[in-house]
Amino acid sequence: MSITTKLYFSVFISFLIAALLVSIPLPTKLYWFWPQWIVLIMIFWVLYLPNNIGLKTAFVIGLVLDGLSGSMLGEHSLALIMITYLLLKFNNKIIFSKISGQSIIIFALIFLYQGILYWVHGIMKSFPLTSSYWISSITSALVWPYIVMLLQEYVKFYKPR
Repeated sequence: MSITTKLYFSVFISFLIAALLVSIPLPTKLYWFWPQWIVLIMIFWVLYLPNNIGLKTAFVIGLVLDGLSGSMLGEHSLALIMITYLLLKFNNKIIFSKISGQSIIIFALIFLYQGILYWVHGIMKSFPLTSSYWISSITSALVWPYIVMLLQEYVKFYKPR
């Protein structure tokens, strides 16, 4: 197996684990605190492999997320594509920031992602009924440094030089 194949396998496995985390049934009180796992993994791979993971991947992952969440087809794709575009545009500024600065950026990106979904739900007149909807952007930002520590090793080891 080539190094590039191993890297893509790592990307696939990380998305698979994130999908499993999203699929875990949670009590209602804990549900709003659960980080946006798939979005965080998508952000990581777009930042660290911008030539390989981009808008097409965001579209496909968004469709998978739509299927997992049972939401309207395309809403997560729209939000992920917008986030991915911003990440690709400002990749170097984000990747070379300190991890605390990255966490703030991740908070803003997840907040924007949720805002796009909120807007789509507003058009459909199905707003979330609680203000706790926005809390997962905070928990996602708090989890970000651990995701970077875990997945960065794969990038260092497998990324073609």
